[in-house]
Parts: sequence; structure tokens; C-alpha cells
Amino acid sequence: MRNMDAVFYAGFNAPHTAFTEEDPILHRQRRKLINPQFSKQGIASMQSLIDSKVDYMLQAISKFESRGAVHMHNAFRCLTVDVISEYSFYTSFDLMKGVKDETFEMPFLLAFDIIADSVLDFQAWPLFRKAINQVPATMFKALSQKARGWHDLVGTVQSAKERYQSSQSCGLGSTGRPAIFDSLKGLPSEAISAEALDIIIAGSDTTAMTLGVALYQILADFEISRRLIAELDEAIPDKDTNTDLIILEQLPYLTACVKEALRHAMPVPGRLPRIVPENGPPLIIDNHPIPPGTVVGMSAHSIHFDESIWGPDARSFRPERWLHPDAKQLDKYLVTFSKGARACAGINLAYAEIRIALAKLFRRLSISLDESMTPRDMEPMDCFTTCFEGTGVRILIDGKRK
Repeated sequence: MRNMDAVFYAGFNAPHTAFTEEDPILHRQRRKLINPQFSKQGIASMQSLIDSKVDYMLQAISKFESRGAVHMHNAFRCLTVDVISEYSFYTSFDLMKGVKDETFEMPFLLAFDIIADSVLDFQAWPLFRKAINQVPATMFKALSQKARGWHDLVGTVQSAKERYQSSQSCGLGSTGRPAIFDSLKGLPSEAISAEALDIIIAGSDTTAMTLGVALYQILADFEISRRLIAELDEAIPDKDTNTDLIILEQLPYLTACVKEALRHAMPVPGRLPRIVPENGPPLIIDNHPIPPGTVVGMSAHSIHFDESIWGPDARSFRPERWLHPDAKQLDKYLVTFSKGARACAGINLAYAEIRIALAKLFRRLSISLDESMTPRDMEPMDCFTTCFEGTGVRILIDGKRK
């Protein structure tokens, strides 16, 4: 029985992926293929990849220590794209290696912004979406910026998929671990292309957004940053070593900061529409019957800032709320990754990247917020996935910590 809003999910222009598939049977089949790669065991096997990418990011931002404020939102975006692309295809897009200055601006990131801004257009104007899919590549330069941005991003991902398929990598690659797309080899080429696009987009900007919010909120409160750094110093005596993910998962204050960042950032803040089953009973909400066939939805934003759940300080960044004896019950209200059969497959990867990046950043570098930041820089803008009105968080690097 289909309960997905077809009009809404058609706007992502990637039909029949694990995210957009309407048919629950086909959805289960697709998720069964990719779930092992995103399991806790699968993510643990790729920790060395995450460690190496975060290390490279720290080296990159340290190069600009004397150049002024580093644009960390873009740096995090480069990081997460490099991680998910290598985990998908064995070959990283290596955005970090192309960085020229402290802004970390890259054409690939601009294409991401354009795509995010295009989702609503694709939903409202299906003919526009169909036209973009039909127009020859040679004509894209004459079209709108959104059309060109879409073409550039799709082309990059498509080229990576084709290189992967033509390589001799069968099973394990040089890293000694499988790639996500090893599990999709039996699918038609068009299905692999759509899944590739979905995974690259979903596996990068959302985590980068959360990292940016976490970094800003931690640095904005001296007591939070002091407490986090103290915990990391005790748990990681040698700052230059890689700490096992299992150990990082056991650090209570780091975990509290990660969960609070996920609650605050809400990379997908809006509602995910579902349809009340046609042949089932009415849905009852607050004693009001919702007829079969009605499109309904609930947003992460409304849940995460609900004062009846989180208290009068629901809009405050307070990691301590996750340290109370009864804090475990709050987990059911943390819906950043949705819940149930349609929950985000990448939840374990996101947690791992956020934990590792924050731990290394605060353990190894002395950093502070750029005081020239304005409220607009961190003002969220909802384009289905959240982006910032301004630059996102910017920091000053005051050197390496001992």
C-alpha cells in the first residue's frame, strides 16, 4: 500500500531511490541492499576513511590561520562530500584538495545550493523538471542558472559512477573495504545513477549543516566549550592519535553536544508528507478524525522546539538536557533522521562524522568565533534541506593545542 505523496517526492528528480520510492515493497528491497553499508558495523569499518578526511580538513584550515576567518560551513561541506563520494565509489571527489582560500568556496558547492533551491520549483512545475531531463547537455549553457547547476551536479556524479563501473574494482577496493555501490551492481544503470545522486546529496550537506551549528553553538558558550574540551583532553591524552569510535561514543558530554546539535540544526526541518491509507480507518489526532486519502505530515522543527517536550528553554542550546537520568526518553522525540521504515539510512554515518570531526577539531586546535559574524550568517533558510542565509559559522584559528 502506497502512503507517500507522489507530487512531493517527484520534486527530487530521482525516482525509485531508497528515499523517493513510493511502493513499500520496492522500498524495502532497495533499503535491504544499502543497509549493510550504513550499519554500525559497516560505518566502524570505514572509520579510517573518516579520520583521514578530517585530518586533511584540519591541515587545510590551519594553512589559513594567518589569513583571517575560516568559513567552516563550506569546509564541513567539502569534508562530507569527500567522505561520501569515496565511500560510494572508492574515489573521492577531493573537494578539499581544490580549496584556494579561507572561504572554501567551490563550484560543486554552488551546484549544491542551486539544487537545494530547485526542489520547490521541481515540485510546483513538473514540466520544468521534465524539460531539464530532456534537454541535451550542449543546450544547458543557454538555460537558467538552476538548470546549469542541476546539469553540473548530475554530470559530476554520473562521471564518478561511470568510472566506478568501468574500473576493475570488484568486491574490495584498495582500502580493504566495500563501497556502497558494490551492493547496487545488479540494478539498471538509470537506477544506480538516481541512487548515486541521492546518496551524495543526502550524505553531505545535511551533516555539514549539523557540524556548522554544533561548532557555532559550542564556541558561543564558554562553559559548553570548556566542558567539552576538558572531557576530550582526559579521554584523548595524545591529541594526534585517532580515537576509536567506540570510545568517542562513550563520552557523555560529546554525545550530548552531538544530540543537541542534531536537535537544533534539523537539516530537514519541514514535514515529510504521508497519505492516510485509503482502505483503513480514519486517523484520529486530538479527537479529530482525518479522512483516508488525506495528506498529512509533521515537521522536525515543530517537535524539536516543542516546550511541552523540552521545557521553556526549548530554543536554547543546552547539552545538559541529555545528561539527566531520564534523558533517554528524549530520544524518541529526536526526529532529525525521521523514524520507522523510512528513517534516514545514513544515521550511523552522520553520528560518526560529527563525533570524529568535533573531537579532533576541539582537541587539536585552539579556535574562536569570528566576532565580525552577524545574525544573518547563521540564519537558517528552508529549502527542504536547510542552508544559511549568510556564510554559516566562521572561526579564527589561534594555533594548535598541546
